[in-house]
Amino acid sequence: MGENYVNHLKNSTIIAGENYPHQVLIIQPFAKNKNWQYWDFAFYIPGENALNGLKSYLERLDDFLTEQIKNKKNEEKK
Repeated sequence: MGENYVNHLKNSTIIAGENYPHQVLIIQPFAKNKNWQYWDFAFYIPGENALNGLKSYLERLDDFLTEQIKNKKNEEKK
């Protein structure tokens, strides 16, 4: 990993959930980077995927969690 990645990690927070294949690294502005950055990671996608914001990730997470709740309710009915 280069120095740039190390600096990104020092100034970041990761959002991850149990059994959810995506994680988002939120990188706060620092040095020359004046804007917040959002990187999407998943085990089946190589490298990072830069997001324009958190909205699409949170919508995708909401869909996933809604589906998980439905599946759990269906399992409990059986």
